[in-house]
Parts: sequence; structure tokens; C-alpha cells
Amino acid sequence: MTDASDVATYNASATIYDANISMSRLDINLKIHLMSCEKGKATVIVFEISPKDYSSSVWQTLDKIKSQFKCTND
Repeated sequence: MTDASDVATYNASATIYDANISMSRLDINLKIHLMSCEKGKATVIVFEISPKDYSSSVWQTLDKIKSQFKCTND
């Protein structure tokens, strides 16, 4: 579902591998926001990343931080 202030919003997941310390896999979730700034002259991509499920309260915190982003010169 696309957020109101986004051109598009994507959810994704990835598995990364810590080859330096823990030598283990880590599954992460991502929310990717594509935003148009400067009346279409610029595009901003905001990534939210967490290993927590989308039902976790961390996503509400990340969404709040993202919602405070403002393009300048609009």
C-alpha cells in the first residue's frame, strides 16, 4: 500500500550474512519510500530497515521519523 506522501511504497525482505563477527544469517525487512521533491525535479528514496516483523512497534517509530521528512524548495 502506497503511503499518502509517496509516489510509491514497497515492502521487501532480504537475508544478509555477517562474515566478520557472528558468522550467521540475519533476515531483515525493508520499507522503501519513493518521494517526489521540488515539484518533480528531484526524487528521494527513503529506506526503513529492521529485522523485526512489520507488526512490531519499531515500524510505527520509523514511519513517524519518515513522516517528518520535508523536501526543501517545494
